[in-house]
Amino acid sequence: MQLRLDEANVTTATERDLVSSLRKDLLECQINLSQQEGIQQATQQIAEKYAREAEQRIQELESKTNALCGELDEKQQVIIGLTQRLTIAEAPSNQQEQEFHVLKMRVQELEQSEKQLLQRATNITVRHEQGDLVRGATFV
Repeated sequence: MQLRLDEANVTTATERDLVSSLRKDLLECQINLSQQEGIQQATQQIAEKYAREAEQRIQELESKTNALCGELDEKQQVIIGLTQRLTIAEAPSNQQEQEFHVLKMRVQELEQSEKQLLQRATNITVRHEQGDLVRGATFV
């Protein structure tokens, strides 16, 4: 019986050591888990902060993009208006066409007059060379 009691005491002591070791391991695991939970929570908070900042930046960029699109639309309208005005300004008016026609007719008249004067000069030169011109005579 003493032997059994001694064996029971040894078994109990071994089990106490095992329980003590398991409690120590459990405590270390709980501490480690607590630290990991803290790290996870901090990481999650940082991730949420970055997500909020990114969302805010996206909204700012969307707002800026919309404003720039509005400016672009306005400038395109101005360009369209200026293009239309330029087209109208480049098209000759009736008055310009009439003035062009009058000037063209005047150029033709001057060219005809030039031809007549050249012919007359040629005739005078030929007559002069032939001695056909009379001194003191007037030409009409």
